[in-house]
Amino acid sequence: MAGRFPAFFSLYQMENTRLTFHKEERLKSIKAIASLFQDGNTLLVYPLKFVWKEYDHGAPVPVQAAFSVSGRNFKKASDRNLLKRRMREAYRLNKHQFYAMAGERKIIIMHLFIAKEEVPFARINQAMLTGWGKLRKKWAVSGSQIPGEQLSNR
Repeated sequence: MAGRFPAFFSLYQMENTRLTFHKEERLKSIKAIASLFQDGNTLLVYPLKFVWKEYDHGAPVPVQAAFSVSGRNFKKASDRNLLKRRMREAYRLNKHQFYAMAGERKIIIMHLFIAKEEVPFARINQAMLTGWGKLRKKWAVSGSQIPGEQLSNR
């Protein structure tokens, strides 16, 4: 199974890869989640909040992700499940961009839904892409070069 996911996906490989969300890609470790919330970095792009951290999770994939919706804001489990399903779908469809952005890094990320009302899939998808773009800029500013890109001295 370790051979199924290379550390860095090229564009050609992603065109021939199925868009799935495997078990290895899910963030489930209680220790990793606790570490993520204790000293992870946060980024807010309404209606999502991203909590991420570089963490050697030992999985054969560069990124492990989790999704959460507050029970305080959405009392019915069916409403929470619908929103988590929409977040997972947006992640699944666009994860190849995030993998390319992560490069050789091992990252754990939690996607938190912070809005108090239900929003359509298109809004969640746009927020996820915008948030990942902001993460890309933060990584570029912090000095760690994004694989496949040349940073200019502007």
